[in-house]
Amino acid sequence: MVLDSRGPKLDVPSYSRDGTFVPESNGYVIDEHPFGEPRKLRIITLGAGASGLNVARQVEQHLKNVVLQIYEKNSDVGGTWLENKYPGCACDIPSHSYQYTWAPNPNWNNL
Repeated sequence: MVLDSRGPKLDVPSYSRDGTFVPESNGYVIDEHPFGEPRKLRIITLGAGASGLNVARQVEQHLKNVVLQIYEKNSDVGGTWLENKYPGCACDIPSHSYQYTWAPNPNWNNL
């Protein structure tokens, strides 16, 4: 934080309404636009597990003018199913809870 005679001022980067960086600004910039005007939306997802991958698919299929950023701590996607192994764990019924509605698996087995 930088202090001057006018009070505290944050040195934070500013972005215009369309998401482009505004290098000459020193903080908050008011960018006037009519109410309801379409604009680019930035979405951040933490984790590329089952839910994060579903968000990515839903954004791709149903939203326009969106920039999606996914942050994942691991070197690959999968979340809990990547990090943990459950030897001998199986499901003896077709468990539709373990699949995406947009990618059904009609050939479910216990493996």
